[in-house]
Amino acid sequence: MTSIRSVTVPLLAAALLLVAGCFNSPENSSVHFGDVSIGAQLIDLQSAFEQGAIDQAEYDALKQAIMALARGCESDGDDE
Repeated sequence: MTSIRSVTVPLLAAALLLVAGCFNSPENSSVHFGDVSIGAQLIDLQSAFEQGAIDQAEYDALKQAIMALARGCESDGDDE
């Protein structure tokens, strides 16, 4: 149970911090957290799932959170 928390908490924190990327200038066409793209986050999430660090429910919830944040950031740029 501790190993799940040690993976889940940082992943959730990264997903929440991803929102900060939504407030970048409109010239920024890619959405990413630091130097880690959304694609890389999804690959890391898949790896954590395959290694048994998180279960299917956690994987699904985190994937949905990452994708929702990505869609939210993309739609913010379309308003202009």
